[in-house]
Amino acid sequence: MADVVTRDAINFDSPTAQILFSLIRMEVGGPAGAGVATAFIYTQEWKGQQAAFLVTNRHAVVGAQSGRLYFMRSQDNRPMLGQHVRLDLDEFGAIWHPHPRPEIDLAVTPFGPLALQLQTAGKSVFNSALNQTLIPPPENLETIDPAQDVLIVGFPAELQDSAHVLPVVMRGITATPFTICFGGEPRFLVQTPVFAGMGGSPVLSVRSIQQATPQGIVAGFQVTLLGVLCEVAVRQDRAPAAYVSIPLAPPGVLATANWAPFGLALRSWAIREMVEDLLRTIEGARGGEPTSSQTDADREGASSYPSALPETSE
Repeated sequence: MADVVTRDAINFDSPTAQILFSLIRMEVGGPAGAGVATAFIYTQEWKGQQAAFLVTNRHAVVGAQSGRLYFMRSQDNRPMLGQHVRLDLDEFGAIWHPHPRPEIDLAVTPFGPLALQLQTAGKSVFNSALNQTLIPPPENLETIDPAQDVLIVGFPAELQDSAHVLPVVMRGITATPFTICFGGEPRFLVQTPVFAGMGGSPVLSVRSIQQATPQGIVAGFQVTLLGVLCEVAVRQDRAPAAYVSIPLAPPGVLATANWAPFGLALRSWAIREMVEDLLRTIEGARGGEPTSSQTDADREGASSYPSALPETSE
């Protein structure tokens, strides 16, 4: 009986489990101190193949001097619950490519070089990914409810499972319609508890669906990647709430007491836009003509990116 009480198990076929294993806990150190942030693995098609990336908030990694990423150890292509591996990186901020628009608080880095470092070190890890097909097509916006139930998955600094390093799942609701730009910007408001470390958390809807087939009614799930959490609402005396970047470390009891249970999320289309900008940067570094959105810093940093792209025979 004791073995049953302490036994770990998880339904790997669950769509929620697939989401859990796409999340990466990051410990980030920089001039302003150290803390926790959330990232997730994202895949997007490029020239007929899938390229993998790590996505998070720009404010979590800009200027970072060090980074530590946590992965679940794998054996026989199955996760080993309770066993994880770490990947320590210097000059962590330098590997990230920001969204081309400064007001979009997102950054991306190719996952290929990170996977290669793990492989070279003999570390086998288990992970899944959120694919671009989970991003809702603009022509189907009417299928998303104005008050949509959502899951927010991340690594809050104050709520940690140190034994398994699994993310925490929180339920919420879109407090403003995903289909309408909040404040005229490509973002929407989510009602959910917000903690330090949750910057970079994906916001998803997971709905049960039924489909008619020749064999009968088949039940399934529809997962939609709506956005990425980036800011928390802060109450102000006799003034509308302000929105501030979610910090990496808890700012203290008095400060968090003013946090309202609302977060701002960037619409998921910005992820695809950012990845496409990065891919153009890499193509420019390979000898193609750089785009007008590239800066000198982009071109200099692009030399560390090429392994993110599948090789082509053009």
